[in-house]
Amino acid sequence: MKTILLFTLLFFLNSDAVMNKADIEIILKNKEIYFIETDPEAETYSNEKEKDKSFNLIEIQLRNNSNRKLILFIDPTNFNFYKINPFTDKKYCEYTHLIENNNKIVRVNNVLVSFSEFPIGLHNLRDNESTIKKKKYESLGLSKKEIPAYELYENYSLSLSPNESKTLYFSLNLPIEAEVDPKIQQNPLRYNKLEEGWDFRFVYCANAKNIYEDLPRFLKEELKENKFEIFDDTIYSNAVKLKRR
Repeated sequence: MKTILLFTLLFFLNSDAVMNKADIEIILKNKEIYFIETDPEAETYSNEKEKDKSFNLIEIQLRNNSNRKLILFIDPTNFNFYKINPFTDKKYCEYTHLIENNNKIVRVNNVLVSFSEFPIGLHNLRDNESTIKKKKYESLGLSKKEIPAYELYENYSLSLSPNESKTLYFSLNLPIEAEVDPKIQQNPLRYNKLEEGWDFRFVYCANAKNIYEDLPRFLKEELKENKFEIFDDTIYSNAVKLKRR
């Protein structure tokens, strides 16, 4: 599942590892994003051929145009990503895609209106109860509220040095992003209507203050020693047009 609502980032107090703004550029390399026509009420594609026809390989380049060494948080296996601290409801980071018609966001049929209304983090909480992880966190001296930020940093951090670029690839099917799957209680995620010429963008936002505050001391020291800063801003890619396939 994904959320369309993006939290608004404010300007926060400075620290050695938190920046107010950095010049990160997101470049969507695809010339077009493809979709197919389906029954508006369909919860799955009718066959594998139809599903293959709806597939897009999304190519995104992240470029650091600043003179700062920056940390972002990316899950290379997931085109829709959002993280909060489930113990405190602090918002950490999010990225997703937007489809716009005349600058108005086109909604999917399964929209989460806020972070707090979705039990994000429950999967991670169950993992945290495992003996191995619990022992590791105890050995590291992590408090309960530090665990989500530590896991975010450990599993999803992506570093960009000044003038460095990195290219990421994601999979996306349109108009049905996620088919219904009763086995895992997954509802379908789809657009009921798409049109050629509508705009497709990638958007990333992060709340560096919240992330930094919840990191354990040894990671804060590591950031300071290596002169890395957590990226803190909302940034949008260039727009690419939708095309019917």
